[in-house]
Amino acid sequence: MQTTNHPNGFPTSRYGVRAQGDSGPGSQQVAVLIDDAGSYSRDLLIGIGRYQRESKKPWALYIIHRRRFEMPPPSLRSWRGQGIIARVDTQEVEAELKSLSLPVVNISGALKEPFFPTLSQDPLLAAHLALKCFDDRGFRHHAFVGDSLQQWSLERWEEFRRLLGARGERCGNLLLNPGESGAGRAVQIIAKWLESQPRPLASGPEMMGWVCRC
Repeated sequence: MQTTNHPNGFPTSRYGVRAQGDSGPGSQQVAVLIDDAGSYSRDLLIGIGRYQRESKKPWALYIIHRRRFEMPPPSLRSWRGQGIIARVDTQEVEAELKSLSLPVVNISGALKEPFFPTLSQDPLLAAHLALKCFDDRGFRHHAFVGDSLQQWSLERWEEFRRLLGARGERCGNLLLNPGESGAGRAVQIIAKWLESQPRPLASGPEMMGWVCRC
């Protein structure tokens, strides 16, 4: 099994697990099931590591590298640990983790009614921050690009639209449907949609996120 070092200092494995932290007697084995391709996931890994250090938790972290939406590796079934921290982005992943009979903390807001205790970003706060950013830069016409399958995206869209509605303003939107969320296909759809919008145009740093126009 080939392993590499994660940029945040964690050992990672593509199909298995490796320990990080206190692996001595009395340590708690905690698996972290997360993709590390995006900035959000990398920040989550940094935060988990920081929490472990600052709270002095006797954790031996097992960082399991996988692609987003990919099922947990088969090796997790034979792993003998005390708990799992995971991005549970699909019902299939949720069902697989339930079958392991281990405590799980979900750090994804993708599911509408998650089975596991879930920590996710506050959609109202995210909408407030986005709107303040646009207001500070003088933008007055807004739109939203999101994913119709991701609950966190739908919640942000609702809060953003509600805040603008309270000011008597409207908000355009593009919510991608199943089959449109793949990176290549999504870029084409978003690009075509953006071309139909009034100019000048400004957009946020993420493909799925806020768009504003003035």
